[in-house]
Amino acid sequence: MLKEEKKESVSKELKFRFLSLEINGIKNVEHGYIQYDDCASVKKGDFQTKNNGTLGIYGPNGTGKTAAVACFRLLKAIASDISFESDSGLKNLVSFKSNLANIKYTFFIETPNLEKYIVSYRLNLKNSANTDFFFDVLGESFYVKKYDKQNKKYIRDSNRLTIDYENNSYISNLDAFSIKSLFGTNREKKVNGLIDVKTLVSLGKELHRYIALSDKFLSILKNSLSIEAKETSELLYYLKEYIRNHIYVHTTHAEALSFLGMSALYGKTNDEVGPLSGEFPLLINGPFDILNSQRKAYENLLKQINVIVSSFVPGFSSSFKDFGVRLVENKSNPLQPIKVNKIELVRNVDGGQIPLSCESAGIRKFVNLAGALIQVFNHYSDFLVIDEIDSGVFEFLLGQILEVMSKEGKGQILFTCHNLGPLETLREKNIYFTTLNQNNRYIKLAHAKTNNNIRDFYIRALQVGGQKEEMYKETDSSYIARSLRIGGLIVDGEEE
Repeated sequence: MLKEEKKESVSKELKFRFLSLEINGIKNVEHGYIQYDDCASVKKGDFQTKNNGTLGIYGPNGTGKTAAVACFRLLKAIASDISFESDSGLKNLVSFKSNLANIKYTFFIETPNLEKYIVSYRLNLKNSANTDFFFDVLGESFYVKKYDKQNKKYIRDSNRLTIDYENNSYISNLDAFSIKSLFGTNREKKVNGLIDVKTLVSLGKELHRYIALSDKFLSILKNSLSIEAKETSELLYYLKEYIRNHIYVHTTHAEALSFLGMSALYGKTNDEVGPLSGEFPLLINGPFDILNSQRKAYENLLKQINVIVSSFVPGFSSSFKDFGVRLVENKSNPLQPIKVNKIELVRNVDGGQIPLSCESAGIRKFVNLAGALIQVFNHYSDFLVIDEIDSGVFEFLLGQILEVMSKEGKGQILFTCHNLGPLETLREKNIYFTTLNQNNRYIKLAHAKTNNNIRDFYIRALQVGGQKEEMYKETDSSYIARSLRIGGLIVDGEEE
């Protein structure tokens, strides 16, 4: 609970937009593709955001909604240099059917000097032969398109770099990334440089980490002799900081942990030194320690929580119960103990205070997401991914929130949902629906028009079909009743 958040270091002039996600062999998705409306216009060189950044994925249980969210969870782990083994939510990520998988993320980046790029990041992975591990890393690649402002078109797509973990090598189709280009003609520098790269690849494979966004690898590119490698390192550094500090991922796994008292606050705040962004640890079943220097940051987050949650839940008010400051051992420097503050987040009710753990799942979700919602509403580059956004949230309120975010929000939201109510407030272009075809998991409704009630249109599609793929296999009510009766026989020991 004493982890200090990394300072936000991306310039405010930088602009990011998530464009598309392609999934192959992840969980029960053999192939799936989703994209924001901005994707098509950006690829044509039109950079004026005409469409809102809200995108939803709807569908029955077990049809690939959570698989899409898991891909962003993996992306966050990579950019944060976290071992996959520490996150049980990434277990069994690769489909047992295919045994191999790849994920392709595509982003739009505008740098401080107004250069514009489309960057695609592709991961290759496979099921691990060692059951103790979740999956093995096979490779990672970056593809870059740079926009030519003079000719108003993108320069031909180039594979900037590919790291092949199977062959323990560093490969690129460009001469700019050859060992000679990176480290010069000096034999000692070439050998040492190659050793550095191969050591990183070996460690990545051993520790189950992708390395292209690691500080060490980016440093190798930045300090090389290749101008193009230096440019790529800068671009990848921007991308890494964007993923770490501007993408927020809230999963059902996080909600399950909240019942055990472990939670987090998402968003941006300030401490005594400057801005902080990311996830901030929170215990909800009792007091917890924060660094004394983080006190201001948590107080800022508390103000955000009270402003947002009170608009959803009239009369809501929360505060930090202060248990004072104490000194704890500093393992890195025993002579200088660390000053920590013990606090507890409580809700103020009728002159008393109750722990957040006593609140409903819906209110805890609002508390978690308050800061992230503020960022996404106000900032173009922020991106929030939420699994089962409707869990614990009143249907009418959810529709209002999504309508406001889709019409007025500057950033992006990707959510999964079962509740059909919000479909009445969203445009047909903002919704993907899952199918029963594992090789084509996500589709948009065919023949839907802007004046259609998407909720009614979707229900008709479930009942009578008429779409490119089968979307739902209805269960007979009598079969459900029969299974319940058989279950009763099993309980009574009467089943034959």
